[in-house]
Amino acid sequence: MTALTNQTEAGEKSTILSVDAMGGDLGPAAVVAGLAAAASQNSDLGFILHGDGDQLMSLVAQSGVLT
Repeated sequence: MTALTNQTEAGEKSTILSVDAMGGDLGPAAVVAGLAAAASQNSDLGFILHGDGDQLMSLVAQSGVLT
């Protein structure tokens, strides 16, 4: 799964992080929660998530911050 299908959609984001969201010790929910916290504090961050697309899309939607 990739959060952006086209990296140019990141727009004005100055830093894009590519993250294996399935590799954390506490699972993808903890990874996505951490990314949401970072994004809420720094609007210049963008993310490309890698892992199970259905699971990650659900977690991203639930975050309310990541789109």
